[in-house]
Amino acid sequence: MELQANLIKRLIGAGAVAAGLCGSTALAEELRFTVWTGSDAHLAMLDGIAASFTERHPDVTVRFETVPFADYVQKITLQLAGGNPPDLGWLLENSAPTFVDAGVLADVSETLKGTEGYDFDDLSQAAMGLWQSGDAVYGVPFSTSPFIVYYNA
Repeated sequence: MELQANLIKRLIGAGAVAAGLCGSTALAEELRFTVWTGSDAHLAMLDGIAASFTERHPDVTVRFETVPFADYVQKITLQLAGGNPPDLGWLLENSAPTFVDAGVLADVSETLKGTEGYDFDDLSQAAMGLWQSGDAVYGVPFSTSPFIVYYNA
């Protein structure tokens, strides 16, 4: 859980950098992080992570926009087409190639590789495969699920 929280904090920071919000002359800004969530407890955890980030960056607020899972990819696609994408968001692995190939995701490799106290090489390269193109990094897998197939003999 702590690793996931630290990764989400870094993603929020990467979004702030990508939006140009962490410079010394930055005006008060809001980051919109579009997510799906299955419970109020999960949303409360995300709000706690955002609060920790905003303590260090008081001119930046983080707002989580929740979208039902079934509508998520369509909502993100419509926001992109309408010129109003979220600053940060989650994507399913099967959606990654479409969004990367469309060129709608920001390259965050410089931020991820240059953040003090963070070792990019610690990430599973197998999991990163969907989110990289050459040296560019367009996303970071923050969760993987071990699916199994079983046979009831």
